[in-house]
Amino acid sequence: MLIGDDFRFGSERGGDFGLMQQIGAQQGFEVQAMHSVLHDGVRISSTAVRAALAEGRMDVARSYLGRPYSISGRVEHGDGLGKRIGFPTANIQLKHNRPPCPGFSWCGCRATA
Repeated sequence: MLIGDDFRFGSERGGDFGLMQQIGAQQGFEVQAMHSVLHDGVRISSTAVRAALAEGRMDVARSYLGRPYSISGRVEHGDGLGKRIGFPTANIQLKHNRPPCPGFSWCGCRATA
């Protein structure tokens, strides 16, 4: 298992790299730490990516991810509003029911189903 150097888990984030190494030794897997990655002086993290998406800064999110941001999920039938107004839409069921950026229509997210 490869984990970030600031990795925390469990109740109140009480687990750390050392504990995960102990668990790995007991369960038969190896644990290695990966040092933080910086981009223009900013530590790349899921929090930084989510912040960029929430601000609608798709160019920043793309530079952090190294690829365009995309979502995937099952397309569901909606109320047909998009068809009535002549604008194609897709209702995508998200795994955690919470998009990383509000209002996908304004933030330029690319959805894939």
